[in-house]
Amino acid sequence: MMSMFTGRPSCFVDDSIDTPHPTDCQHAENGGQNIEYAYIRAMAVLGKISERIMACHYSPTKPTRVSDLTEVNRINGECSRALNDLLETLPSYLHFFDDKAPIGETWQEVQRICLGATYHVACMLMMRPALVYVTFFDSKQQAQESIGDRIDIQRDINRTVSSAKDLISLVHDGFFNRCLAMRRDGNMVYFIVSACLVLLFDVLDTETTSAHATEVFQEVEKGLKCLDQINHIGSTTGRAISLDVMKIAKDALKSTEPTTHLGTNLMESFTWLNNEMFDQAPYDSASSWLYNSLEMPSFDYSTVGMTDLFGPNSGADLMVPMAFDMMGQGLQVADGSYVPSQTAPQNQ
Repeated sequence: MMSMFTGRPSCFVDDSIDTPHPTDCQHAENGGQNIEYAYIRAMAVLGKISERIMACHYSPTKPTRVSDLTEVNRINGECSRALNDLLETLPSYLHFFDDKAPIGETWQEVQRICLGATYHVACMLMMRPALVYVTFFDSKQQAQESIGDRIDIQRDINRTVSSAKDLISLVHDGFFNRCLAMRRDGNMVYFIVSACLVLLFDVLDTETTSAHATEVFQEVEKGLKCLDQINHIGSTTGRAISLDVMKIAKDALKSTEPTTHLGTNLMESFTWLNNEMFDQAPYDSASSWLYNSLEMPSFDYSTVGMTDLFGPNSGADLMVPMAFDMMGQGLQVADGSYVPSQTAPQNQ
């Protein structure tokens, strides 16, 4: 999975590993489903599906001719069915697709969100080539005509966008309702940013309506609020990365200006698109800021409806290591230093 997510050209698959796998007891002694290690079992299945997706779309040996798209469509169909079959095997506490599911123990919620985020990214990467492909044409109709009926472009785009929205909703629900401890997991940055960029690709379509663009930017804004809550220790922060996503969103909107008038309508609804900081030349990329830098550009977070975690009135002490009650005894940050964790405060 990580090979596909990070863009590595290849990975070790099961057939290339000589060491035998541990025996998996899928059934309990009473004959029912054995839910122990259900998370690991599900992630292993996602790993096998991810290998097929990577080989089909992202490896050096991927199909390059239009005539190969029939085979690509077949593999996508098989992977989609395998992903759907996986959902049927999950115990109730891992039902990330059910936002009405009862809130479980913290470890169950962490597994639920991580599994769901991984599942949705796999879905996005499986169908995303269609979303990228249409950007080379003036319309989706032209893109579809160029490949005939080998792949249903609109169907694949709908699946990609739907997975991106579901991922953001899943993480947002976890951060603000179900599992506040997940805000300490910096890995969620990758999932949220991936979903936001997929949604912004969809806005690049010249046929995008104002209503659809507004819906997309509402989801992106939810993702930005999640990024703002990530309070992990590292060389960059959720706040810094959220600013980069805002900049990308504004650039995507500007690219549609010659053919649409989306910018005027959306800037009235989403005030953070009007921030003059993004018009600076050159723009100081948020991703280049060091965590402990005192020279961060000033940004009015009240215009975005977010809280500045690092402002003078935030109460956050950057010199005190944060408590990581779920992340082990400490954390090795990007510069190689080691920060021991404090004991997590206990509720009285």
